Amino acid sequence: MTRVLAICGSLRGGSYNKAVLEAAAELAPETMAVEVFVPASVALFNEELEDAPPAAVKAMIDKAAAADAILLGNPEYNHSMTGVLKNALDWLSRPSAGQPLKDKPAMSVGASPGPVGTARAHAHLKVVAWTIGLRLWPGPEVLVGNCKDKIEDGRLTDEASRRFLAKSLRSFADWIERLD
Repeated sequence: MTRVLAICGSLRGGSYNKAVLEAAAELAPETMAVEVFVPASVALFNEELEDAPPAAVKAMIDKAAAADAILLGNPEYNHSMTGVLKNALDWLSRPSAGQPLKDKPAMSVGASPGPVGTARAHAHLKVVAWTIGLRLWPGPEVLVGNCKDKIEDGRLTDEASRRFLAKSLRSFADWIERLD
C-alpha cells in the first residue's frame, strides 16, 4: 500500500483545493491510501525553532516522513503558490527535519475559480520542488479551472474532472511503482 500525504495549501473552511484532495482520497487506486492534511496549526518557519519545532510542525514532519509519496493541493494566490503551502515545504525541506521530502515522489493538483486553474502556481511549485529534491510526477497536471461550477458543498462533483483525477492518480501510482 502506497501511503500518500496530501498537503492542502489553503486554510479556508470551504477550500476548493481541499475538496480536490478529498476527491483524490476517494478516487485513488486501491493500492494507494491518501491522508488529507491541512497545516492550519503549523507555525511560520523560523530558523530559531528548528532544533525544537512546535508540536504541530513535528506532527507534520512525522506524517511526511511516514508517507511514501506526497500530493500537493496547490491553490493560486496572486499568480503563485500560497504562503501556507510554501511554509509547509520550507519546514519539510530542512536538514533539521530530516528532509522528509527529499527524493519523494509528488504530484500537484489545484483548483481555482479562474479559467486556467492554478497553472501559474504549478510553475512556481516546480522551481521549489526541484530545489528541495521532490520528484514531481511528469504527467499532466490536474488543474480544475472554473471550479465554482465543479465543486458543490465541499465536494468535487464535475464528472469529467473526477475521471481525469482518477486517471491521473492511477498513472501517478504506476509511476511511483516504476521508481522503486
